[in-house]
Amino acid sequence: MTKHYGNRLGFAVLLAFFRDRGRFPRTAGEINPSVVEELARQLAVAAPPGFAPILAGRTAERHRAEIHALTGFREASVADAALLEGWLRGQVAAVGAVSDQLAALLRTRCRELPIEPPTVDRIDRIVRTAIHAHDDQFCTGILGRLAPAAQERLEGLPRSRPKPSRRGR
Repeated sequence: MTKHYGNRLGFAVLLAFFRDRGRFPRTAGEINPSVVEELARQLAVAAPPGFAPILAGRTAERHRAEIHALTGFREASVADAALLEGWLRGQVAAVGAVSDQLAALLRTRCRELPIEPPTVDRIDRIVRTAIHAHDDQFCTGILGRLAPAAQERLEGLPRSRPKPSRRGR
């Protein structure tokens, strides 16, 4: 309530969204208008038609920082991404290489660690990296179990197959 009445509703909308989803909205279209109306009623402020909180700029950055401080969450760092990728690599064996399920697990893990989830593109890269690392580790493990003679024969095979010719069509 210490905020200027013009910023109260925007802050409340961001806080409610973050509380429900563990992240901030990326676009104003993600915000449910009925939630805005209910928050405006609770705060006793008028919600302008088509109200959307400020999602960029200094005010938005300050609001996000205050919400992080209130909730104990923080933004994901590069080190966090590496930690999450390592954790997710272990989940690939249990879930399989299903990107959507792995991304959902990653977002859940972020909430458990009070880390704001990375962007959708960054999550996709982390998931792809975890799948690729798991596959490499799996194949290396299989190769290590083969007899040395079998390993040598495999190494002698061509690395890629030539594409079939489309002549005669």
